[in-house]
Amino acid sequence: MKCFFSTSLLTAALLVTSAAAHSWLECVRDEVKNYAAVKADANLNPDVVCHGYPRNKVDNGDWIAESTNYLWDLNSDRAANEAGGKHACHPLQRSPVYPAKAPRTEAKAGETLRLRMWGNGHASWQWGAPNHKDPGLVRVYYAGAKDKEIVLASELNSGKMMVEANFSADAVTQPKNGNQPNDKANWMQLYLPKDLPDGRHMFVWTWAPTQDQFAGGWRDAYTTCFDVFISGKVEGSAPPPPPAPAPKTPAPDTNALCAKTCNRGGMTTAQCSGGNCPPCRYGDNCFDYDPNTGKCPNWAGGYDCVKKAPV
Repeated sequence: MKCFFSTSLLTAALLVTSAAAHSWLECVRDEVKNYAAVKADANLNPDVVCHGYPRNKVDNGDWIAESTNYLWDLNSDRAANEAGGKHACHPLQRSPVYPAKAPRTEAKAGETLRLRMWGNGHASWQWGAPNHKDPGLVRVYYAGAKDKEIVLASELNSGKMMVEANFSADAVTQPKNGNQPNDKANWMQLYLPKDLPDGRHMFVWTWAPTQDQFAGGWRDAYTTCFDVFISGKVEGSAPPPPPAPAPKTPAPDTNALCAKTCNRGGMTTAQCSGGNCPPCRYGDNCFDYDPNTGKCPNWAGGYDCVKKAPV
C-alpha cells in the first residue's frame, strides 16, 4: 500500500497527542522510495509503500480510530486489571489475524526490515511535545521460536530483546507554524537472523518513553504485536546484527529512597519522611494505596515501599 503523509493527518495526530504521549507500530516492512531525499530535506513528504503490517489492523489508515481501538498501553487500568495478568498484546492482536487491506509480513531469513511507527509529535527535542524531553527507546522482542507466542508483559525482558534504538534515531520531522512538531515518519531496523526456520515468527514492538527512576532504565509503555512469515533465506553472508543494547541504568538504593522526605499526596506543605509516609513513592511525592484496589495508583515509575517492588 503506497501513501504520502497528508498534512491533515499529521495535524490530527498533533491535536490528540498534545495531552498524552502514545505511539504504535504502523508498518513492519516499509519501502521508502525517496528515503535519501527525504532524510536530506524534511520539507519533502516520505513516499512509502507498506509491504507488511502488524496484526489485525482493521482500521488501517484511520489514525483516530487506531489511537482509540488499537493502541495498547501497558500502564493503563485496562491492562493492569486484566484476568490472567497483564498481557503484552492488545486483545485484537493476540492471534495472527491479517485483514485483506493490511496483509502479513513475508520475508527471508537474513533480511533487514524497516519498521515505521508514529512520531505523534514526540520525535524532536527542540519542538516536540513535551518540549526538551528525550523521547525514549523503541524495542523489538522475539518469542524465541517458530509459532511461539509472547503472552504476558512480564515476558518482555532482555533475554527476548532483538533490537533497541532511540525513538528519533531515524526520523523525518520539522517545525510547523514556528514551533509545533510535524513528525512525518519514524523508522527503526530489524535484522532477521539467518538461522530462522521457515514459518511464522511472533514479535512485539514497544516504546519506552520514560525512565523508571526506581527500577532503573527505560520502561516499556506501549506495544504492537506482529508476525514475520519466513520462507527461505538470503544467500551469501548475512549483514552484521545491530549493536547490543546499552547497559541498563543501575537501580537506585530503594531503602534510601523510601527513607527520604517526600510530599504527602503531592503537597509540598505536607512533607513526611520514612515510615511516617504513605507507601507509594513517585519521585518526590508519596501516596496511599487506592482504596478500591488496595494497591498503589497505577502510574508509571512508582515504587511500593511496603511490598518492596516497582508499581
